[in-house]
Amino acid sequence: MASNNIKAVFFDLGETIFNYGDFDKTKAIKQAASLSYDYLADISQPTGTFLRYFLRHLIEIRLRYVWSEWTGREFNSLDVMKNRGARKGYHLTEEQWSHFHWLWYKPLSEICEIEHDLPQTLDKLTNMGLKLGIISNTFINGCSLDRHLESFGILHYFPIRVYSCSLGIRKPHPEIFRYAARQAKLDINQIVYVGDRIDFDVIGSSKAGMNPVLKRAFSSKNKSIPAGTFAIDRLSELPGLLESAVFNSD
Repeated sequence: MASNNIKAVFFDLGETIFNYGDFDKTKAIKQAASLSYDYLADISQPTGTFLRYFLRHLIEIRLRYVWSEWTGREFNSLDVMKNRGARKGYHLTEEQWSHFHWLWYKPLSEICEIEHDLPQTLDKLTNMGLKLGIISNTFINGCSLDRHLESFGILHYFPIRVYSCSLGIRKPHPEIFRYAARQAKLDINQIVYVGDRIDFDVIGSSKAGMNPVLKRAFSSKNKSIPAGTFAIDRLSELPGLLESAVFNSD
């Protein structure tokens, strides 16, 4: 059993559940643009030249991401695509929009890895009586993230999935953590939060009242870890940590 009245574990997504590594973002966007451009052409939608299509999306994604980082608010990429599509004269069904969105995400899904024994780790945690969930800063709509989780056979482990693009706010804002706790119907100090970012995940969840665990990754390399913070290299270490560590759940 988990110690200290811990009732749930919530996870970050990128570099925690999904390991993308330090990839070339411009290259990934160009690959995604090519896939989505070809799809629009295949279903007879207006496209213009590929170079113009690619550059417009590259600039818009970067500007919106900077805006999100600056304001702490989040945008939803599917909403942006639909609004842009309306201006360009696209006529897509909901199923086509979902597929179009997936094509923009597909290059990331192809470089992503998970720990080979992650399903076994998640089984151990659920067998310890813990609720599991996700809290992720992401402008990628949940339709593609859920599809990616399902492709690894792990979607069902996370009945509570809080994506910032749906809530409109980003970590480290305390409300995103509080919202997740309300969804779990738990006191916030009964939840452990695992993530790779010290600023957003460790400090953010701690200030909100959760119990942080750092998942070491390139994003936290050579950075000072707050005193008293538990840290792991692999998620498979988590069940043992929860059985032995003393968390602040008073």
